[in-house]
Amino acid sequence: MTPNTAPGGPWRRLGDRIAKSPRRVWIGALLVLLVMACGLFKYDDGLTSSGGFRDEVEAVKGEKLIGESFPGGTNAPTEIVVPDAAKAPAVAVAVGDVDGVAQVKAVAKGETGVLLNAVLDPEPYSTEAFALIPDIRDAAHEAGGPDTLVGGGTAVEYDIREANKSDVKLIVPLVLVVDLTEAEPDRLPPHRQITLLGCPIPLVLGRGAHHLSFVLLQYLKGGRQA
Repeated sequence: MTPNTAPGGPWRRLGDRIAKSPRRVWIGALLVLLVMACGLFKYDDGLTSSGGFRDEVEAVKGEKLIGESFPGGTNAPTEIVVPDAAKAPAVAVAVGDVDGVAQVKAVAKGETGVLLNAVLDPEPYSTEAFALIPDIRDAAHEAGGPDTLVGGGTAVEYDIREANKSDVKLIVPLVLVVDLTEAEPDRLPPHRQITLLGCPIPLVLGRGAHHLSFVLLQYLKGGRQA
């Protein structure tokens, strides 16, 4: 028995206090966590690759110079693969009509189809450029069919950001749930689970368990061994 868990130890006293009103404790802890997580609702993904440097670098200077004389996306055009070569001219016209697209031209032709380069007006890794990708894809698919692909650096970054938005809102990094309202009746507890947001999460019953802190620490370090 360690000094912290001996009668009168700090963790023992804390456990006794929690055991007296576990529901109030977990509700209070949940409210604190919800308040601390409120920042997620103001999550800002406006930081772009060019804005991620602390100091001004040559690559960013070059992009600014290009933007002064040419469309911002000249150095990193959006790539469009049209499997049906006969539809490539129609796709070029449709994408060129999207607001924010400066020009579209065919740059290569092969067995897989025709490659078009779409130059965007805004800087290719800006939020303004990312916002153009859905409209470009809609126009390309309507003119060239659903197999028409839109890629390139801007489209890839857009897809990553969309995936990150979904992760931030839906994926909760839970590894264990502790129920402080029920006591564990078994000496060797069975595998228990609770489903949250469609994901099965291990469940531990912890009411009145004075050794709970050590159990949780061991579980988080090495998982269940039996």
